[in-house]
Amino acid sequence: MGVVCLVLVAAAPWVVHWTAPGFTGEKLALTIKLTRIMMLSPFFFAVSAVFSSILNSCKQFLAVSLAPLLYNGSIILASSS
Repeated sequence: MGVVCLVLVAAAPWVVHWTAPGFTGEKLALTIKLTRIMMLSPFFFAVSAVFSSILNSCKQFLAVSLAPLLYNGSIILASSS
């Protein structure tokens, strides 16, 4: 997943031209920058899935069950500020 994310970060200009063909200038540059930032998310979700599986196999369920609550709570707090 890390390799895929790195490839997509490097290919962000082409990906943006393919998904948003009408963007030019500042809008295009901002979209490329935001696309590169968003490519961190799939990597962290993959790492999170590995750690959740490890915790579940060790019968440790509290952290796994609280993770989505903390994630959604942080999104709500970040968007309200």
